[in-house]
Amino acid sequence: MDEIAAAELSDKFLEFFNEYYIDRINDMYLGYPKTRSLMVDIKDLEKIDHELALEMINNPDSIFPPANAALAKLNPNPEAKENVYARFYGIEGSPLIQDVGSEYIGKMLTLDSLPVKRSEIIPKVAIGVFKCTFCGTTIKIKMERETVVDLCPQCKRRSLKQDNSESHFTNLQKIAVQDPLEKLKGSTPTWQLEVWLEDDLVNTVTPGDRIDITGILRIRPRKTTKGKDDKMLYSMLFDAVSIVHKQKEFTDIEISKEE
Repeated sequence: MDEIAAAELSDKFLEFFNEYYIDRINDMYLGYPKTRSLMVDIKDLEKIDHELALEMINNPDSIFPPANAALAKLNPNPEAKENVYARFYGIEGSPLIQDVGSEYIGKMLTLDSLPVKRSEIIPKVAIGVFKCTFCGTTIKIKMERETVVDLCPQCKRRSLKQDNSESHFTNLQKIAVQDPLEKLKGSTPTWQLEVWLEDDLVNTVTPGDRIDITGILRIRPRKTTKGKDDKMLYSMLFDAVSIVHKQKEFTDIEISKEE
């Protein structure tokens, strides 16, 4: 998406937030930076722009940055540095977790979920600062899932090394979720989907909770027996956007901390 299109989208979201959520946004910024997320019902967006809501579901990676940029514009503190998030929820017609497959890759959906595992907090690079060991060039890069940085843009040597003391880290936590047992037929076996929680979503879920989790389905290459990326087979992960708690659910599933 080019800068003009992104700016136009940001203006649309700015209008939407001012019309539907301005009081909640003001409350959020009263608690900033401890409070940095705004829960947004996607049905409210559908009321003013059905096509935009549909595009958010089908192409969320292009729509979320302008939405978050619009929310950041409403911050009364011009020196604010911490990220803020428009956390959309409430997508209807989503599948069972056991039915999530390749047709949902890159799309946003809401899953009725039962968390069964939770990992420790894992530091993750958000903004990487890299320095060239040959010519001394320093670059700063926003890190994405598949970002690989080692080529110096100045001397063209593969001599970039990350400077952890200058880089910016965020928190990451992995959980595993499955379908609630009452949604399964008879003795149908279920499987678990890996979910990534970042920043202020970390430590908001406990195994045994009943939650609606909205996120984006992503894939990553599986490793071969030799440790290389498989060119044909991929694993799925669910990149969480929002979490809505429903109720505590007690089951005979083994609840454990992920190793």
